[in-house]
Amino acid sequence: MSFSEFNEVYVWAWPFIILLSSIGLVITIVFRGIQVTQFFASLKYVIFPPKASCDTLCPEKQTISPLQAFLGMISAGLGNGSLAGMAVAMHMGGPGAGFWLFLFGLLAMPMRFLEVLAASVFTVETPYGKRGGPMIYLSKVFGGSVLPYFYAIACLGYCFAAASAMQSNSMAIGITTIVPGISSFTVALMLLLFLAYAFFGGAQRIIKLSEALAPIKVGLFMLAAGAVLVSFAPNFFPALKLIIVSAFSGSAVLGGAVGVGIQKAVSVGASRLFSATEAGGGTAAIMFGATGGENARSNSIMSMALVFTAQLISFCMFLMFVMSGTWNSGKTSTPLVMDTYATVFGGFGSVVAVVLALMFGLGVLVGYAFIGRECWLFLTRDRFGDWGFMVLYGLMAAYGAMGDPSSVFALVDITQAALILCNLYGLLMLLPQLKRAWNGLQS
Repeated sequence: MSFSEFNEVYVWAWPFIILLSSIGLVITIVFRGIQVTQFFASLKYVIFPPKASCDTLCPEKQTISPLQAFLGMISAGLGNGSLAGMAVAMHMGGPGAGFWLFLFGLLAMPMRFLEVLAASVFTVETPYGKRGGPMIYLSKVFGGSVLPYFYAIACLGYCFAAASAMQSNSMAIGITTIVPGISSFTVALMLLLFLAYAFFGGAQRIIKLSEALAPIKVGLFMLAAGAVLVSFAPNFFPALKLIIVSAFSGSAVLGGAVGVGIQKAVSVGASRLFSATEAGGGTAAIMFGATGGENARSNSIMSMALVFTAQLISFCMFLMFVMSGTWNSGKTSTPLVMDTYATVFGGFGSVVAVVLALMFGLGVLVGYAFIGRECWLFLTRDRFGDWGFMVLYGLMAAYGAMGDPSSVFALVDITQAALILCNLYGLLMLLPQLKRAWNGLQS
């Protein structure tokens, strides 16, 4: 059985999807629809971020500001999971996967809120500054003697698979398609050199690169996607109808096969949404935990905007595929994205898609370098520095550039499922304490 088949049958199947939906619903009820009541406040904090005692990376504390945490997660969270990943979702689950992706996004927002709140409430002093995050708050629940280490190991695996391998794979496919004569090996070598530059500057250079890449890639996407959506504006309502109808019919047409089609759309929509947003997996908690627990209320509210941004970009990709008519071309990953942009930009469309893939991919490579580094330092207690992490992270980038897309994406889904299960277990156990802490922040 291949990675892809194992993922569909045993991991992102009905039981796991129902479990995630139930947890998202429980958090929504406990916090009284936080994703709705605090939606505009979340956007406000993005535009007017809360001030911190350190507005830039503090060398003496080794902490970052809330704005840096937000931009760092924009870089880490908005990657090719929102571009090539949506093309894979379209290919595997059809237009209906877009509907389920949007629906699960509404339940993912309170998960993101809760994990960042926990990272701000439960903090400790470490040899490399004040920290919060899953490795800290998981130690407060039953099984806390081993859960933080399990999580840190799983998170490292996710960094290697989702950030390093998957992003490199999407970038390599795009570059080798439009640049004649260049090999995947050459792309892998170029990515290794880029990562070496980022790593040798330490945490400060990593965060500064994340800050620089975040607004660039969001701006480029809005311009390119806007051009496609405006060009095919008359197809908006027919495309929306197809997405909704397909969500409940699947691609099959006979008997029980229809149920299989719906399950495929739901499964792919859910897995790609959580891959694009990383909600529930605790990675944002690691990033915001590096702020040292400052601005607990505003950080947790602001973090929901990250999920909404990824959700909006992902759904726009589905609309673009359907409105432009490229969704049933049989292509997947970066080639489908390239064909979609080519419908508006012609031969230049491939360049637009590859530039976006590069900006999104490089942002994730850099953003997750910080997250993975935090996990590595926790596991090694800073005894060996971060050289081992640098080497492994770089090697996975090289592997991803030369790997098969379906295997890479399946590996991402499997490692992410382990992260989500571990993190959400801890959050549920801490739910009463977090509710009390939230009430205290409101007064």
